[in-house]
Amino acid sequence: MKNAPPSSSSSVRMVRCRPSVLGYCLALGLLTSAAPASANGRFPRAEGVVENPGNSSELTLAATYGLLHTDDRGKNWYYICESEFSGQGNFSGDPLLAALDESNLFVYAQPTLNVSRDHACTWSSVLGGADASVIDFTVSRGTPNRILALLYSNAADSVFSISESIDNGASFQPLAPSLPLASRLTIDVAPSDRNRIYVSGQDASGNGAVLVSQDHGTSWATYSLATTDPPYIAGIHPSDPNKLFVRTDVWQYGAVGPNGEIERSANDALYYSSDGGKTWTEVLRQQSKILGFAWSPDGSRVLAGYGDPGGDNGVGTPYVNPQANGLYVSPIDSFAFSKLVSQSVTGLRWTSTGIYGCASDSEVGYALGFAESTDVLGTSGFAPLLRLRNVRGPNPSCSKSQGICSSVWPWTCATFGASCGTGGAPTATGGAGGTSSVGASGSTSSGPTSKSAACEISGASRTSALTSGFFVLFFVVVLLGLFFRRRRRRHYRKPGLRIIVMGRTGPPSAPGAT
Repeated sequence: MKNAPPSSSSSVRMVRCRPSVLGYCLALGLLTSAAPASANGRFPRAEGVVENPGNSSELTLAATYGLLHTDDRGKNWYYICESEFSGQGNFSGDPLLAALDESNLFVYAQPTLNVSRDHACTWSSVLGGADASVIDFTVSRGTPNRILALLYSNAADSVFSISESIDNGASFQPLAPSLPLASRLTIDVAPSDRNRIYVSGQDASGNGAVLVSQDHGTSWATYSLATTDPPYIAGIHPSDPNKLFVRTDVWQYGAVGPNGEIERSANDALYYSSDGGKTWTEVLRQQSKILGFAWSPDGSRVLAGYGDPGGDNGVGTPYVNPQANGLYVSPIDSFAFSKLVSQSVTGLRWTSTGIYGCASDSEVGYALGFAESTDVLGTSGFAPLLRLRNVRGPNPSCSKSQGICSSVWPWTCATFGASCGTGGAPTATGGAGGTSSVGASGSTSSGPTSKSAACEISGASRTSALTSGFFVLFFVVVLLGLFFRRRRRRHYRKPGLRIIVMGRTGPPSAPGAT
């Protein structure tokens, strides 16, 4: 699974509001309380989806704005706020999901690993915290009840280690107390060989490297990728433990712009090994970000999704080539990638049911799409399975989530353009969340699209949800300012909008790369 940024704390400074600026303080209070709707200051996008192994109608979506859950294959989607599944009031990371079986759904919410055993209603922490931070985790497809987690010690020794659970996360035991890499990014276990464990990172010289154990973590071999780009494990072949892919997360820094800004271009690559990580071959590179990867269930083909993460998440002015965005497919016996869909893809999952594709609702009009096969994708594209405007809010059958998430939902639903009543309104069409489909070009063939972004207000549904509220706020501020205005003129500096992007210990990575 991918690596994600750690959570970070924030401080609050109390400000005394004088009568002359009471209106401004009121506006500030109302606007800052809307922060949860803006995806932690980042562009709202879906990042990964998990299908219940025993029930394809139950799906859970991970996104920059929290989790969404459906048990009727998209007829009704319910919102799970970040504070609910993370157990943190200021969670600002990207959740990573994995379903161990029909009843155990795990989420990595930096710095802890949490689980829900009642279909995403309640959550509890099972690993990580004050002593050690979880970096990444994976579930063993070939061994029931087994989970492996990569940890970083919060003590002065700063040790990287692996812990293992063989009882659905009820307890964890150390598996590898220390790993011979300077940095560790991702962990995965071969579906067909429980003893074959891979860990990606960088060595002491800063080169990309992969650690391989063939004996359940007793001993390790280190293999270099001959690149300084940090490698993230994308996926291991379902039946051959020697075949695997890693992806890189690269920004190439260029010239300084006219206003002093640093230009940087996306340049992510996909590498392949057929001999257990000993040698590597670059098979795909685009001037975009790899935000999704998936093996076909039979292991004969792979999908790579390139997309634009939206907004700035580092130093410099980012550039992603829109022509490079899209969904690429290739057989693995002779690599020849072809583009199936020309749109930004932000997450992938390929199961026996079909192919799930995550996207930005503001770009293509849906957050999650589905296609039964690559043939369907090549001709008709994804059929929408989730539009944000159809999200119903916290699940009324989850009493705890209702209490925690109901206070956040009014602002989040305004961002989505959804109905703002608790529990929302049922979708008009049900099923796939709508009747229109998105073709290979990425444009909608019929039906309206819903716009949703942290820094924009567009689309009829969102406008209707927000316009009245902002006009009321505007007039309240004006009236209060006039009422409490002092005779003596004062000079105020116009406040600026500052967007703060939470820092990362390592480069950002793409969801769906499991």
